[in-house]
Amino acid sequence: MLTRRRHQLRAGILALTIALVLAFPGLASADSGWATWYGPGFQGNTMFNGQTYNMYDPTTTASNIFPMGTWLKVTNPLNGQSVVVQVRDRGAFSQALDLSYAAFKQLANPDDMWVQVTYQVVSGPSGDPITSRPSPSSRGSRPAPATQYTVQPGDTLSGIATQFGIAVDQLAAWNGLGDPNAIVVGQNLRLTAPPATPAPISQSTASSSSSRSYVVQSGDTLSSISQQFDVAIDRLAAANNLSDPNILAPGQTLSIPSSETPAAPAPKTYTVQPGDTLFGIAQNAGVSVDRLLSANQISDPSLLQPGTRILIPSH
Repeated sequence: MLTRRRHQLRAGILALTIALVLAFPGLASADSGWATWYGPGFQGNTMFNGQTYNMYDPTTTASNIFPMGTWLKVTNPLNGQSVVVQVRDRGAFSQALDLSYAAFKQLANPDDMWVQVTYQVVSGPSGDPITSRPSPSSRGSRPAPATQYTVQPGDTLSGIATQFGIAVDQLAAWNGLGDPNAIVVGQNLRLTAPPATPAPISQSTASSSSSRSYVVQSGDTLSSISQQFDVAIDRLAAANNLSDPNILAPGQTLSIPSSETPAAPAPKTYTVQPGDTLFGIAQNAGVSVDRLLSANQISDPSLLQPGTRILIPSH
């Protein structure tokens, strides 16, 4: 029954869109797709273009279709409301646009989370149309493939694998899924192979050499590398002439100075974000739910509150 209603709703939206295109020929040059919004869990984060994300800025959107800096006029065909936004971010999502909270609110009720929209490239924030449609070559290079995907309602592991061109068993192995059917809405799935763990270096080798080397993997930070090799961040930065320790590139080779005084790594913690589940946190941290419960003395996982800082046990 629910599937039938969804099909009826989509059919109704399609019919209304066709009617609007006939009434307003300018819409004929626009593309159509689904738009969502992102907010509290990302507020204050650095976007793909280097700016700080502000969910209350109605001119921001994330998109994996258009080059960074592209201005788009986005319209909700159900009510005729429009907003002009600029592509400033990327993300691990498959829908056309992921709007800021403020931009989505100008089109629809944010409680709906999803809305079918039309969108077209415009000349700037004024929303003036471009006389000629950009050719495929002028849209710039394709963004880097997504490395992570958040499970949506109705998703299956086989469907996600097909969407991203990955074998189901490979996707299950990368995410430690013993049961491919055991995925839950909101769970973050890795879409690439985990970074290879560097081979341990023997004490004799370490003592005979003043430094080692390490190839930066996707997701690495200078802090995580310093903890991995028990080397202070300032020593690691100085050994590699890093003026900005936040700028690391996958494939970059770092010189690892020898550790003079081995120290126990600091315990890892995580601050719970809106929408987090204990299962999802455990999956991302690579630990079992039972170990996470035990380390934090959590008796009722349903009482997990945003803002709570929890301890991530070592592997």
